[in-house]
Amino acid sequence: MSSQPTGHAHYDPQSLLNSQPVVVTVIDPSNYHVEFQNQTGLGQFGDIGGRLCHAAIAGSAAPCQFCRMGDTLRTGELTSSEVPLPNGHTILVHWAKTVTASGESHVIETIVDITERKRIEEQLRQAHKMEAVGRMASGIAHDFNNLLMVINGFTARLVAKHGSDPQFSHLQVISDAGARAATLTKRLLAFSRQQPLKPTVVDLNHVLEDLHTLMSNTLTEHIRLTLDLDPQLGKISLDPVQLEQVVLNLVINARDAMPQGRNLAIQTRNAEMDEHFVAQHPGSRPGRYVSFSVTHSGCGMDGETQAHIFDPFFTTKAVGDGTGLGLTTVYGVVKQHHGYITVRSAVGHGAEFRLYFPRLMEQTPN
Repeated sequence: MSSQPTGHAHYDPQSLLNSQPVVVTVIDPSNYHVEFQNQTGLGQFGDIGGRLCHAAIAGSAAPCQFCRMGDTLRTGELTSSEVPLPNGHTILVHWAKTVTASGESHVIETIVDITERKRIEEQLRQAHKMEAVGRMASGIAHDFNNLLMVINGFTARLVAKHGSDPQFSHLQVISDAGARAATLTKRLLAFSRQQPLKPTVVDLNHVLEDLHTLMSNTLTEHIRLTLDLDPQLGKISLDPVQLEQVVLNLVINARDAMPQGRNLAIQTRNAEMDEHFVAQHPGSRPGRYVSFSVTHSGCGMDGETQAHIFDPFFTTKAVGDGTGLGLTTVYGVVKQHHGYITVRSAVGHGAEFRLYFPRLMEQTPN
């Protein structure tokens, strides 16, 4: 018994094009009229059949400057362009030559929104930059720390020997400067993730309560500090010294954003990161967290500033008023402990820094 060949399957070209999640249009290059659009194109632009492509798609009275239909018709090859749009999105446009049944040359234009891809690429570039700067900072910090050990060691011996003598009062100034330099070195090491961690089980509420007096003394008299601490807050595993550094850096940052005073609120909560949160916040991971936020009613930040606040040595303060490492240190510590940080701010409407640290599983008695 012999079998009969079934032949090739037949498909409806219109159905195939309508199934694609990208915009597909066919354009007559002689007059720039849209001759065809698939279902995705209809959903994005509406019915633009017979209209000028540059007017209907780009809102332009004349052919778009980025258009490469001419190159496609001349070479017969696929051409492409990445096009930034005024709304902040980026699209990738492909042009391919096709021939109609009557022998006329038309162009198939495909539009893909690559905004998300570009954003992820930028995040990757930023991560590589931070890694490179971190390695540089680590090398500088180690060398600087070796010098400081000598300077601070001999200064301590001189203070012990002559500290009570008024003629040597400048020794204490040198000692204080050395201590500040050592703190700066620790910040650099924390940012570069080269500083040894000493994580312990920490009750964040207790840490904040213990730091309350120090935080109040750090602020001006015109700033009102409030603590809103969840009594059911879970425990976290963190280096206590670095945690205190994070808290004080955020408080000082808030103070500097409120030269005229106003309100500073610190809040703790248990939090869950679900798949929806993770999808909206690249770099986060689902799970159970302890949330810690610092919110102030200061000057706030524009989008450009927010894009750089965690960059090392970036500061909006006057020369000499800041190192530009405060928020960089915060970011480094959070990432060191597998946490996540979000920032919400607008000019004239203050800012909220919210940190997430993995919550420890509660121990149940046997």
